[in-house]
Amino acid sequence: MVYRLDKDGNRLMKLEETTYLDEKVLEVVHIEEWVRKNPGLLCVRDEQIKIISKQQIYETGKRSDLVAIDDFGQIVIIELKRDIAEPMSEFQAIRYASSYLYSTYDEICQIYARYLEQNRGEFGIDEDTDFLAEARKEIENFCTEVKMPDDFNKNQRIILVAKEFSGDLLSAVSWLIVKGIDIRCVALTPYKHNEELFIVPRIILPTPEISENIVPVRQAEDKVKEERQRATHRIWEGSIEDHYSRLRPPLGEYLRRLVSELRTQPNGLSGSGFHLVNEDRKIMVSTWVKSKIEFRFPKARRGDLETLLQNLGITSLEVKEKSDIESYGLANPTPSIDYKEEAAPFEDIIRLAKTWLKTPQ
Repeated sequence: MVYRLDKDGNRLMKLEETTYLDEKVLEVVHIEEWVRKNPGLLCVRDEQIKIISKQQIYETGKRSDLVAIDDFGQIVIIELKRDIAEPMSEFQAIRYASSYLYSTYDEICQIYARYLEQNRGEFGIDEDTDFLAEARKEIENFCTEVKMPDDFNKNQRIILVAKEFSGDLLSAVSWLIVKGIDIRCVALTPYKHNEELFIVPRIILPTPEISENIVPVRQAEDKVKEERQRATHRIWEGSIEDHYSRLRPPLGEYLRRLVSELRTQPNGLSGSGFHLVNEDRKIMVSTWVKSKIEFRFPKARRGDLETLLQNLGITSLEVKEKSDIESYGLANPTPSIDYKEEAAPFEDIIRLAKTWLKTPQ
């Protein structure tokens, strides 16, 4: 609730909340201009924001509402919605923010120079001004909290602005905040008294509770990551015989025979398998599933193996697009071949391995 103080009568006058639709307020014509000329609406404590562009056009043809910088030299994407910000608004802003990931100080200065030139009348700048030089000077004078230009644009921030936010969007933004994304939701609520309109800004997210949870959550994630790394790099104390005995008979004997005929010493022993290497050629053998042996061929393409099988006249083996341990959607998956008992003559595996590793037949 918002009240207006009537000093003469020492009375508080209750202001009624209204809507932008009822007040005929438009997103670009009105709200964007309010924020553009008064970016302090979105700030907390001693924070400062300078607008450097409006309706910035990207390669995709999309336009961001406002682009700003803060006094720490971070790019700030400001996305506005007149009424309610629905889900995907945050994703739209993330796409815009990501486009500045590798933007240089000079590129940002050029964006601000165009903004100054387009609005020179508003800023009282002569048309014969060197706008790029003016942009550099203003940005350097504004970003007082960092070493310029070395520490400029080390991070990108997002501020979502609306009258209200959907629950799904707030849930998504809360998760992004906890995961370390610098994103804020600011509600601009209109109130009316007689014919006067009052705009009240409120920080909806992050809440103090979320801010307090960020450090414990990240500490827990770091601990899990550390344990995984420790497990990954832990020295395996087993031997090649453990892999032979792990497999369901007679797969272990088949694998022992393969290693013997290749006349190469298995290396890279781990809990899941080992490597067979000859110069620059490698086959990665996995035995973590007892009922099969998976042969992986790093730095190869599925078509390479299929062509090789065709040249060898082998029709019993099928090449998989990726190995079992890899996730889907990888740019360069590792093709692999599974061998199960009686699924194919093991002689075919031996011929393939010898040919791939270029060992004597």
